[in-house]
Amino acid sequence: MPWQGKPLIRHAAELIASLGLSQFVAVLGSDFESVAAELAQLDCDVVVNHKWSQGQGSSISCGIESLYPDTDAAIFFVADQPRITKELIENIIATAKCRHEEIVIPVCAGKRRNPVLFKKSTFDSLKKLDASSGGKSIFPDHSVFEMEWPNSGEFADIDTVEDYMDLVKGDEGQ
Repeated sequence: MPWQGKPLIRHAAELIASLGLSQFVAVLGSDFESVAAELAQLDCDVVVNHKWSQGQGSSISCGIESLYPDTDAAIFFVADQPRITKELIENIIATAKCRHEEIVIPVCAGKRRNPVLFKKSTFDSLKKLDASSGGKSIFPDHSVFEMEWPNSGEFADIDTVEDYMDLVKGDEGQ
């Protein structure tokens, strides 16, 4: 889906690439060939999850399995939140560096949001996720730090056609 002249995946990928992380892994599922083409010019490792239809846990596991052995933490993004900012991500990473908790999650208006950072101590749990489970299913077994974030507009999530239309309409009103 296009937003501001580019596919949503491209917005997320360009943001991630701009962070200068040691590794950028894109886990793709449905229609992976065309999505991979959108990522071709970026410095990113493309991993295809052929079991994507089984659920988010299978993609998380693929991503964790693809990390360099010396990786200290992983931050998971979704492509359907185009308003996520570099400032938010840099704050999540900085918070994780000075906190002992294993998971750092932004919280806005009392609600936990994406993207979420998982430290290496959680990787075995993430690799063993049930295919239909997301990363939050391991929260009870690990320490979690909730990082307050004031800007709820960054977390706009496009799950339906109506969500997409609201995002586009919101841009027109600015």
